[in-house]
Amino acid sequence: MRTCRTCGCTEDRPCPTGCVWLEADLCSSCVDWSAALGRELPPRELLEARVSIELSLLDLLVLHGHLCLSLRHPQVTGASRGLAEVLRDYFGETLVETAVLTPEQLAEANALEVKEQPRVVLARG
Repeated sequence: MRTCRTCGCTEDRPCPTGCVWLEADLCSSCVDWSAALGRELPPRELLEARVSIELSLLDLLVLHGHLCLSLRHPQVTGASRGLAEVLRDYFGETLVETAVLTPEQLAEANALEVKEQPRVVLARG
């Protein structure tokens, strides 16, 4: 299991403020961003402040589709998976409330499984 070399967080036990993997053994909470970017950053409180974004329904539909696709990957696990599921569900509910999708279409999109395509092997001469 991946473990951060600095704070010891894992996919199953992420940092309290949330984090992502930047290296095989280093999470985003433990990076010295000022040094990495070569400039001073705003205070942590400002970086962790909540922001609002406006999206068109088309953008929301596209994001929902990308989240559904990412959740089909077996290595999307732990806190990353949990966040993706929360966002997928929130976006999906919004798409149904605004009549972009029917509840049936949403259920189908959320449950759709990737079918493995047959492999084509070309003979070399």
